[in-house]
Amino acid sequence: MNGFNKLKNIKKTIDNKSIIKICDSDDDKSVGSNKICDDKIVDKSDGEKSDNIVKKKKRIRHTKAELFKEERTEILNKLNNILGITDNNKTFYIYDIDENKEKNIDKLFDDVKKYFKGKSSAVFAKDSIERKWLCIAKIIYKEMKFEMEHGIQNIKRDDKKVKSSFYKIIDPKTL
Repeated sequence: MNGFNKLKNIKKTIDNKSIIKICDSDDDKSVGSNKICDDKIVDKSDGEKSDNIVKKKKRIRHTKAELFKEERTEILNKLNNILGITDNNKTFYIYDIDENKEKNIDKLFDDVKKYFKGKSSAVFAKDSIERKWLCIAKIIYKEMKFEMEHGIQNIKRDDKKVKSSFYKIIDPKTL
């Protein structure tokens, strides 16, 4: 038996009378059943022992969704205002966002990096992405459990017909 398995099979127990036992595990079949125990008596007042297994305290890791719930909702509301998403209008057109320079979703870039987990996305790794704002919007909607349907449609803007992609935002509560 190598040293790693020997360390892995050591169990620590503590009883109600503050007696700490360190014992070799008896589930190791390769070594004979010579159970070796060391008792360290801290304060023994009674000979009665009732062993409880001491477990390591697991470290709980919170997700960004749990930690930054309010901030994420605020960023979602900002994005909806920029795109013009309301309760009645759940669709936005790529052409409208590309042509209107005032609708600057890139302002949300630092907030998305901080409060959302899409940090490994290409939008954060590369500088030369054509529609960075669309990637940011997709990250936000995906992590907030919204679905996005994509389509292409001919729309009329400034008295001319334009072919544009559109996205329809579907709220998970309505499904």
